[in-house]
Amino acid sequence: LASRLADYLPRQRWFGAKDRAIELVRVVATETLREDWPALLRAEVDVEVEAGGTGSRYQLMIGLRPSGEVCEFLTGREHAVLGEFETDRGHAMAYDAVFDPELALAILRRIAPDHEAEHVRTIGTEQSNTSLVYDDAVILKLFRRLSDGPNPDVEVTEALYKVGFDHVAEPLASWREGDRDLAFLQRFLSGAMEGWAMAVTSLRELYGEPPDTGANPAESGGDFGSEAQRLGLITAKLHVAMGE
Repeated sequence: LASRLADYLPRQRWFGAKDRAIELVRVVATETLREDWPALLRAEVDVEVEAGGTGSRYQLMIGLRPSGEVCEFLTGREHAVLGEFETDRGHAMAYDAVFDPELALAILRRIAPDHEAEHVRTIGTEQSNTSLVYDDAVILKLFRRLSDGPNPDVEVTEALYKVGFDHVAEPLASWREGDRDLAFLQRFLSGAMEGWAMAVTSLRELYGEPPDTGANPAESGGDFGSEAQRLGLITAKLHVAMGE
């Protein structure tokens, strides 16, 4: 596995040292999460890069299916394939398990056994983690780059919610091994819009008409005043909660 990762890791969006050559990959921990086909393996690997870079630990979720089995979920995702491996049960193809709907559901059951889900999709916008949305009801953030101590995403969100600040997505479960956070499950806010995008959209509506057309900005419907006021109040409450 370690010998394959030097080629595999730089192809992943969440790998943080694409501009440096990998000098060493060391597998430091493995855990079998599912033995039946398709099998599921969790691995932690330490990566050392060329001089001038610092070592990092990454978490991998590896799926395994018998060689020759058709995997339509990997179509267009060749970067997610690790390759063929010899296992105790015969030849198998290894790949990033988050793209396998069956294994993605197995990951959820590992973190929140009582939570039932039928459908799952990945969100591909994050640069250092992988997020999985289940039934458009909950979202699981799988941390790819692991650090010592609590992950700020988990620590800060749980602390804010504990003191009654409800302007965060409700924390539902976390997966921790030792002092490292591996994954975090929260309520999914399907109708939410990122604040910056909302502001830019409103300004585009406000100033969308050229000045020489005689358009009245007050009639554009793009006034961001009320939203800005609400954001200001929520930000103030956030700082009070942080103080607590």
